[in-house]
Amino acid sequence: MSLNCIIIDDDPVLIKYCESLIKKHSELNFLASYSTAEDAINALDEFDVDLIFLDVEMPKMTGFEYLNQLKDVPPVIFVSSKGEYALEAFKFKAANFLKKPFSEQEFNTAINELINKGSKYSSTKGIKDSFFVKDKGRLIQIFLNDILFIEALSDYVQINVENKKYTVLSSLKELSKILPTDNFFRVHRSFIVNKLKIKEVDDSIIVLGNSNVPLSRSHRQQFMDWIHIL
Repeated sequence: MSLNCIIIDDDPVLIKYCESLIKKHSELNFLASYSTAEDAINALDEFDVDLIFLDVEMPKMTGFEYLNQLKDVPPVIFVSSKGEYALEAFKFKAANFLKKPFSEQEFNTAINELINKGSKYSSTKGIKDSFFVKDKGRLIQIFLNDILFIEALSDYVQINVENKKYTVLSSLKELSKILPTDNFFRVHRSFIVNKLKIKEVDDSIIVLGNSNVPLSRSHRQQFMDWIHIL
């Protein structure tokens, strides 16, 4: 699986350049770009973002102020024309800092360093076969192979199995980090599906059991690559 990327920068030339480099890199998947940090405030709710390319100096809100607004921050590669921001960037645990203008080689080096840092940025997941949830004071074991899909409900998620639904205090983003990517994929801002339970895909609808789950345009191409169409 590739890393889903967004770009936040007020320079349209840089956005086009960075987007072209992302699309050329086999480990990256471009999702969206934003010309201000304000516009990107809800991006992590809308998309399953694995990597942010972030400028520092932008109108109304700086890149640092933007990160302070977020609860769960994915890896960030800062892109700035001012090298003096590098020290502060790494205080935010930046994955890397690229000083504008940067070359394709510098870009690829930063990406490869990120990918090679370890399993926390890879597709290695924590749950292997099953997990437990609380249900009316009891602990219920849920096997991954029994899950149809998982739906976001405000601060909770609803885990849909064959004949039962379980509501758990968690988020799709957190579950995405621990579910194995071989069989589980986030197809929409509100849904994760189990590939083993997919009956059919009809344009923007995925049929699982007796339920229909929406497939968003932003996830469609990567989903199609993931299911391996012959």
